[in-house]
Amino acid sequence: MDEEPKEIYQILKDSLKKKWKKIVSWIVFLLGILGIIAGFFAPANFIWAIPLTIVSGIILKKELKILGSFLRPGIVRISPAGPVLVVVGIIFIIIGIPFFVFTTAFLGWGIIFLIIGIPLTTTNLVLKHHVIGDWGHLIEGAQGKAEEIFKGTENFLKQYGVSSIKMERRELIPGIIRGALGVKREFLVVKDKHFRLKPYQVLVNARDYGNNLDIAWYLTYRLSFFRALLTVFPFVSFIPKVITDLDVFDLQDLRAYNTVCHCSVLKAVEKLLLSLNQDPSRIDRKSRGFLGIS
Repeated sequence: MDEEPKEIYQILKDSLKKKWKKIVSWIVFLLGILGIIAGFFAPANFIWAIPLTIVSGIILKKELKILGSFLRPGIVRISPAGPVLVVVGIIFIIIGIPFFVFTTAFLGWGIIFLIIGIPLTTTNLVLKHHVIGDWGHLIEGAQGKAEEIFKGTENFLKQYGVSSIKMERRELIPGIIRGALGVKREFLVVKDKHFRLKPYQVLVNARDYGNNLDIAWYLTYRLSFFRALLTVFPFVSFIPKVITDLDVFDLQDLRAYNTVCHCSVLKAVEKLLLSLNQDPSRIDRKSRGFLGIS
């Protein structure tokens, strides 16, 4: 019985020796966060709170990433509350400005609501690719031929001569946790440089599926953080949130861009089918989604 407390004490002691820096960093980080919150009511707190939060945050970079991956599902679930918090925050700030001389409470709470509400409002737009169109085809007996699809698509895209279209090969992950577990796939990422079409990307993939080759493209929509931030403000109308926000010109450009990508993939698939003595006429050429390209 006497040995057990000693063993527990020794384990705790060894653990503290190894992790004391992290423990202290967490304490400092939490104090910094509290100080920043207090700073909205007493601005002098910003002087010490912001540096402490930044320094400790850098030390805890890996731990904060892990924490973020665990919190992400919960953040997505509560994201609908974001717009409400933004509106409440703006109201509090409007009320707080005239009374700033007497109290900073309204102004402080308004800023806090905005700080919480804006990230929640933009979460769904930033965290994931929203698929708004797709197409796929399975080529039997074409295992190991993915590179021919990638190179063929790239070559056919170049032949169309659209200067605003850029492409690159990239390995994408479905999420932080699955990505950390090594789940990733290679895609040909095709973008259009036009300002209003930048959130739209065509992701082309070819992968072995048994003895076959599974080919697919996805028209996706995802805003950068800065663009998502701008959508929070009601007077900013030049950032399309959904495809129906596009005007006629933008929609025409998007359709043309998606059609060029679709036709390039189709031509690469047809070329591979012919090399395998298979019939290209059996391909279902119509894509699924809003645009319905064929």
